[in-house]
Amino acid sequence: MSTLPETLIEHTRQLLFHPQPQDFETLPGYLLRVADLNCLQHPQELLDFLEQKAETIYRAPLTPQLGVYSLGTLAQQLKQPLEKIVAMAWPLDIRVGKHRRFLYQGLIWPLELLRHDYRAWCPYCLSERSMHRADWDWHLSTCCHKHQTILLDRCPACFKRVSWHYASLHRCSCGFPLHTAQSIPVEKHYDSIEICTLTTTEIQRYITLALLILKTPSGGISTKSLSEITPEELNLKIGQISIQSLRDHESFYKAIDFHLEERYRNEPTLGPRYATAPLAQGLKIDTNFDQELIDITNRWLARDKVISEIHIQTESPQSQKNLTIEVAGYILNVSHYILHRLIKKKVLVSVSESGCSANTARPSRKDLFVSGKSLSQLQHFLAQKNPATQGQSVSFDHYGIDFSTRLNLLNDLLESKVTVVAYNPCIGLPSLQLMVPIKQVENSNFLSVREAAKILKIYPDAIYRVAKSGLLPYSSHLVRQIIIDVEDLGKFHQDFIFTREIADRLNCTATNLADKIISAGINPVHGPSIDGGLLYVFRRQEVETLDLVAVSQSRYQSRCGRGHKRQLASQVPNLLLPSDACKFLSIKPHQLDRLCQFGFLTPIRKPSVGLSYLDKTELEEYLASYKNNNMFIRIDDIKLKMRISTTLWNDLVNLERVRSITDGIVRYVYKDQLAEAIKYRSTIFSTKQLSEATGLCKAIIRWEAKYGCLADIVIRTGNGSPKLFFPRSAVAKLRKQRNHLSNATKKS
Repeated sequence: MSTLPETLIEHTRQLLFHPQPQDFETLPGYLLRVADLNCLQHPQELLDFLEQKAETIYRAPLTPQLGVYSLGTLAQQLKQPLEKIVAMAWPLDIRVGKHRRFLYQGLIWPLELLRHDYRAWCPYCLSERSMHRADWDWHLSTCCHKHQTILLDRCPACFKRVSWHYASLHRCSCGFPLHTAQSIPVEKHYDSIEICTLTTTEIQRYITLALLILKTPSGGISTKSLSEITPEELNLKIGQISIQSLRDHESFYKAIDFHLEERYRNEPTLGPRYATAPLAQGLKIDTNFDQELIDITNRWLARDKVISEIHIQTESPQSQKNLTIEVAGYILNVSHYILHRLIKKKVLVSVSESGCSANTARPSRKDLFVSGKSLSQLQHFLAQKNPATQGQSVSFDHYGIDFSTRLNLLNDLLESKVTVVAYNPCIGLPSLQLMVPIKQVENSNFLSVREAAKILKIYPDAIYRVAKSGLLPYSSHLVRQIIIDVEDLGKFHQDFIFTREIADRLNCTATNLADKIISAGINPVHGPSIDGGLLYVFRRQEVETLDLVAVSQSRYQSRCGRGHKRQLASQVPNLLLPSDACKFLSIKPHQLDRLCQFGFLTPIRKPSVGLSYLDKTELEEYLASYKNNNMFIRIDDIKLKMRISTTLWNDLVNLERVRSITDGIVRYVYKDQLAEAIKYRSTIFSTKQLSEATGLCKAIIRWEAKYGCLADIVIRTGNGSPKLFFPRSAVAKLRKQRNHLSNATKKS
């Protein structure tokens, strides 16, 4: 414990110099200068000196570069206004993770935009002013506009990044003086753009133009690409961006149009939507700015519609890029699910990050890419329009239950089995319209599904489902088409009959007619409730035995619980409907289902009525056996009626003196068995009761039960840690053992 006065301890924690922050400094740069003026080795030593520690390991620091956690304490120790310190800090949203973001001018920005792990500097500025400028923290800052030199980001001596934590303002952690490093002059003089003087909109425009120029290999937009290139290379690429294009709307739009056309000229076979893919994804910083980028995208696609179509028609597939799932889905204007289905159907080829095919393996989603060559090939085939007039037209403007069948047509397109009628690459697959040729069956003995349905006066889908169920023989024809022999169709018509045909014969509607025939005792061989058919099919011989006129005029025996069913149920003697059985037993429907499931009750089904009933006599026997049996008592009523505690009940169960039975809903015990168990329990002691009777602690009693005098009379119950019970003779044994030990102690 320190013997120094508290005032002296506080005095030793004070800094010698408190410089004023400058407008072009951030908080980490200011702390670099404070540590240098106070003769500290690096900012981490300064933060340890000022006791800047996180209260919890999950708390994010208030600067991306250094571990600052309390701005109020820091402002008080540096003797600066809190408002100024807060304005200099760019706090993080989370502590760790690859998707961390920081707050700047009221917006949340990706951390990849900053040099948060290392520093960049201008040797001349560092030598002249001994300050670290805020602009140097951004990856977009590549040069010093005052001295026209490239910013350095590696130590010339150790060739390592200069750390924020363990390097001083003027020296690397290896000891090399940073202000003496040899600078690299810029090759061309560009506009002076200081990021800290720009507005949030101007910064986002700067980022957008820079990412369009960098041209990421996967075709998307990623701020991570800014940190994967040296300042010298980045300056050669983005130095051409003018300050006018950031501040003026028209200049910005012209610059965007120029870069979009350049991207399109470089990869024409991927289509115009590839050029606009980075803009459509947006920066995800400000929703208003992202919407502005989408408006620019739509305007550019509408203007360059004709030019884009000509490019795809004339160019051959040569793109060797691997596109991300998001970019490929945007180019075709389909969801990720549809895109994965296209990959599964081998319309597109997926590749892993290493470049090998991923159709056989299953890599993680982040490593999965779409081959640009396969996408270019698909675009090339889609651009080959042929205004065919014969065949069936299929559009892709929406996807229903037949979406898989439509996607199969794209495989047929690659094999030149179908033709393209319309396709706009600026819209994608929703604008595609294919013409599928319909070939007539050359053999006159065979019929198509549509022709067979026309003969039987029924729906084509009903014929197709009957054929698939096995009732009607068929043969495969072309791709996903079937043909039916005329003789097989005639034999089917002789053996079976649709409900629609019966309704036409009786001059009535087919609605509810199938249910009326089923109620008359005729079971269908095909239908919705049989094998998923569209309509019910009956055997013709069985139907002809009925008086169809009387059946059609009979009462409809539905399965929907309507009132007339109760009328019919009342006509069946000694039988109850399930709803009436629930009232008779005072239970709920799901409990009745459970009783039938476990065999306590047996439901009776009347095929002539189409309903299930329960025998009233069986229900009365069930009540007499369980609920109304005076020999039983419900377990839930034991505590209320007999005033038995939970502890006593658990003891009886552990001693296996009571055994419960169930009626399928609740559990019961025999009253006589319960009374005998309670009487037996009163003749034995638990460990606690025996401890109170003898005055010994429970630990001694347990030891005696395991090794001593009670080992031969103890009763163990339960599993794991057993509960111990003892007969009343255990009291005498323990007292005798205690007296014996007492006498032995006196003799010794």
